[in-house]
Order: sequence, then structure tokens, then C-alpha cells
Amino acid sequence: MITGGQIRAARALIGISGAELAKLSGVSLRALSKLEGFQGVPDARVSTLHKIQSTLEERGIQFV
Repeated sequence: MITGGQIRAARALIGISGAELAKLSGVSLRALSKLEGFQGVPDARVSTLHKIQSTLEERGIQFV
């Protein structure tokens, strides 16, 4: 699973705003902001984290 820090860093690397990632992934901006604030793996539905991770990967981010 991706962490809040990975979401923030990946978004910064590809230069998109939180609002843009929320729109592209189909996750609300409020939920995304909460997830980015977590230390470690966010307490969220796996499907929500997968939507965000897939959106970032489609734009060139690779999680290892």
C-alpha cells in the first residue's frame, strides 16, 4: 500500500495539484488531503488507495 508521504511526493514529482489528482482519480479533495496527512499507510479503503496509486502510475510514477 502507498503511504501519505508517497502520495504527496508523487504528486509533486509530476507537478499536479491535490485538486487535479482528486479529479483524475475520482477521490474527493477532502479525502485526498486526509490521506496525504497520514504518517505511513493511511487508514482508508484499499479501493481508494488503489484509485490514487493507479492514477499516479498512469502518469509515470513507479512505486517500489
